[in-house]
Parts: sequence; structure tokens; C-alpha cells
Amino acid sequence: MASPGQTSLLREAETDALVTLGRRYAGVAGSIVHVLQPIVQRRGDPRAIAAAKTIETLSDDLAHEVFRAILESLAGRVADPAARDRQTRQSVEVARLLIDDSRRAWSVLMEPGRAAADGVPAQLVAWLDALDAGLAARFPYMPA
Repeated sequence: MASPGQTSLLREAETDALVTLGRRYAGVAGSIVHVLQPIVQRRGDPRAIAAAKTIETLSDDLAHEVFRAILESLAGRVADPAARDRQTRQSVEVARLLIDDSRRAWSVLMEPGRAAADGVPAQLVAWLDALDAGLAARFPYMPA
């Protein structure tokens, strides 16, 4: 069972704006890709198939890494700051790499003649941009 301090940190992390955006992205991206996958499969376009699979594979991982980075940064205030800082850096780096890979995958699906237009996918890319900018602002010591 979590201690009151741990519960408070969990609650703070779960309500963080970046965590909320990461989870929203994962939910919507997962739903969109679920609909797109049969379309790209029927078309037999290997790049679109790979892009849809990338988005599906990375969306939940991305949300998890954003949550983990936020939680670890909060826990670093009360635990071993040096160890937590290393863990936070790793989570931020992974999250930003997942964001970059996800952006590239969406850009493939948004190419003319591919599976998706620029409406909802463009909004999801904007959310990825906001997540990346938010992580860069909150953790400026992290590489891009």
C-alpha cells in the first residue's frame, strides 16, 4: 500500500497537464489507428502499414514515459535527487524519442494519397508538438 506521501505524488503526477495530454493523445491516436489499420492493410502500402503500426505501438508507451518522467521529477524532491534526476532524464529522453518517431509516422499517413487527411492527424501532431515543447520547457537540461 502506498504511503500518504506516495499517494500525494501519484495524484499530483496524474493531474499534471503533460500527463493529461499524453494520455489524451494515446487514447485518440489508438482509436484513430484502430480505424485506419484495415484501410492501410487493404491498400497494401508498406510505408502506411508500418506508420500505423508505429503509432499503435508507441502511443501507450509515450503516455507512460511522460507520466514516469513527471512522477520521477516529483519524487526527486523527496527522495535521492541524483538517482531520481538520472531516471527522470532517461524517461524524458525516451518520451521525446517516441514523440519524434510518432510525428514521423503521422507525417507518412498524412502524405497525399495515403490513409489520412490533415484534420485529426494534424491535431494529434499538434498535441505531440505541445508534449515535446512542454517536456523541453519543464526539463531544459534534456537533449532534443
